[in-house]
Amino acid sequence: MRARLDQTEIAAVVGVPFLLRIEVQNDTPEIRSVSARIPMLSAAAYVARPLSVSVFPNELTELEVEVTLPQDTPAGVDLMAIEIVDDTESVVRLECQVDVAPRDEITLSLSPKVITGGSKATIVATVSNWGNRPTGVSVNAGDADKRLKYSIEPRNAQLPSGQAQAFTITAKGRRPLLGSSVSHAITVLAESRVHKEVVAATFTSKPRLSRGLLTIFVLAGILALWVVVFSAGFRAALSGQQALKSAPVLFHFGAKPDPSVSIGSIGGRVRADSDDRALPRMVVTAYPQNTERAPTAASTDQDGAFVIGGLAPGVYLVEVSGAGFQTAMVEGEWRIKPASELETPDVYAVGETAAIAGGLSAAGAIPAATVEARIMVGDTPGSFSVSAVADEVGGYSLAGLRSPGRYRLTYTAPGFDPVQLFQEVSPGEAVTLPTVQMISGPGVITGVIVDQDGTPIGGAEITATAGADSLTTVTPTSGPLIGQFVLGELPSPATYLIQVVLEGYGTETLTVRVGPGQSVTLDQPVVLQRGTGVVRGIVTNVSGSALGGVAVVASDGTPVGQTITVDADGSYVLRGLPVPGAYTLSFSLEGYRTETIAINLVSSAGEVTINVPLRNLQSAILGQVRDSTGTYLGNVPIVATSGTNTLATLSTDPEGRFRLDGLTTGFWTFTFGEAGGASAVVLEELVAGDNDLGVVSLRD
Repeated sequence: MRARLDQTEIAAVVGVPFLLRIEVQNDTPEIRSVSARIPMLSAAAYVARPLSVSVFPNELTELEVEVTLPQDTPAGVDLMAIEIVDDTESVVRLECQVDVAPRDEITLSLSPKVITGGSKATIVATVSNWGNRPTGVSVNAGDADKRLKYSIEPRNAQLPSGQAQAFTITAKGRRPLLGSSVSHAITVLAESRVHKEVVAATFTSKPRLSRGLLTIFVLAGILALWVVVFSAGFRAALSGQQALKSAPVLFHFGAKPDPSVSIGSIGGRVRADSDDRALPRMVVTAYPQNTERAPTAASTDQDGAFVIGGLAPGVYLVEVSGAGFQTAMVEGEWRIKPASELETPDVYAVGETAAIAGGLSAAGAIPAATVEARIMVGDTPGSFSVSAVADEVGGYSLAGLRSPGRYRLTYTAPGFDPVQLFQEVSPGEAVTLPTVQMISGPGVITGVIVDQDGTPIGGAEITATAGADSLTTVTPTSGPLIGQFVLGELPSPATYLIQVVLEGYGTETLTVRVGPGQSVTLDQPVVLQRGTGVVRGIVTNVSGSALGGVAVVASDGTPVGQTITVDADGSYVLRGLPVPGAYTLSFSLEGYRTETIAINLVSSAGEVTINVPLRNLQSAILGQVRDSTGTYLGNVPIVATSGTNTLATLSTDPEGRFRLDGLTTGFWTFTFGEAGGASAVVLEELVAGDNDLGVVSLRD
């Protein structure tokens, strides 16, 4: 089975379909059922049309694959493999280069959105990066009347794709003394390089003396004034009148109060056992030991405070309950006397345990990361924490978390930068976080450059290269660190090509593997050989156009120097060739004939310039043509096509033999016969030299 893509470089946008066209030829003598698949994508991300097609021997057909890249496909250039599979599980693997455009998207959520309190409100703003590349995010907050002051921690963050970051916003303002509550409309803005998200929250500041309390004071004053006036009028009306009856002495000195009508209260404050926060909307119930009386209940306010009033004298048990909290009894018995006001110690409620789960990702192998969730008490890390180790696919789960609570999650792994974020959990809540991307820390390579005698050498240039990443340093020429070098802040993990260059010495090259965040010290010094020469020049094709990517190797029986032309003008430089010496230079590039040139270096101070033209490799096809009965045919037209190139010939002898020269390497399509008659089409990838197509059968 043979196959070819119509294009090998594609610019793509996530979520936007693009089309791949594939030419397939059956080069077997049997009918094959052929289909296409893309192993790196899920089945939902592409559609092949047709799903499967039957291809006759030597038949050429076309498949189409419509691809829609998922939203989380990373931006940048990557290779995508397409496999052509037949019913015998024979696989032809094709590759195309896909350049994925960047997509920026962030979301913002607030918890809580409605806050009632005194002078301060705390909001957790969670920003998630749903784009396909890392992005910087900043968070700001404000209110229209500018009555609040804000502190935000952190103010900025760098979010990898798929990761979330929690920002703690604290708003403070002046609390009213009297009157009604004051509401503040808070606007929170999250902003990345091209995207903005705005979410509103409401903070209601309660007065120190509420309207209800003021009403009680006014009514009490009116009542007291009414009593005074009524008493004065009553005494004035009775003054000078003779008493008609005598009253008991107890009437004048007062009787013992009636316990059935004297009332008292129990008050206190409910806090979370997890982080000492005040708990609003908790139910506090007083149960009288005299079961004939009904229990009395009250709820806690925003500050966790409660008052159970209207209690008749007696002994009470106090219970605290709330949604998601364990029911608990306040320690001890509480005895109410007439008009008594009891204050309980702070009551600590225990929430149902919560859980946090999520996943990790990294460039390359997923690290054995440790995830720690530590509760925050205010702005200070508390003593309670839960840890877990991510599994082989990056998943983790943190169970048994005290709640409610705000947790600081810290992700650590050897060789990777730590990641930290914050998450709020409610009683009994199970939270699933977005995937956290672990970024490997920078790598370091250190070593020493010496000459043949072991003496450290200063002024040597050391360059580390891995793909597009390159870093250069020079060894010191004085002081205690002569000859030593440090290549720091290297992207990792990666394999680096280390090249050491110094005029008058041979160039040394070695490879070093740097793991995630690894610091590598070379086991042995790098030894430079004295007395060297330089060869430089330009490599072109026969038309004079510069060629890049040409491998240039100098050899005296074994390779002693090598380089690759990388400049736009095709230039190359070979340094550090020991002199005197006779060398053979070889210049090779795929698709071109390798050229070799002999040179003789006699002076290390001199330079030799060698300019080399490379010739295209030529290919040819040969074979025989016959009809469907097996009869070999002469004078059959043959047309060869590759892109815009077209060549033609005829089979020239009675045995149907043909030969076509002057072809370049690569894919060609050959058409045998004339339109309307018996014909055949062959797709072939040509290599340099003769390519035997064997016997080609024409069919009607």
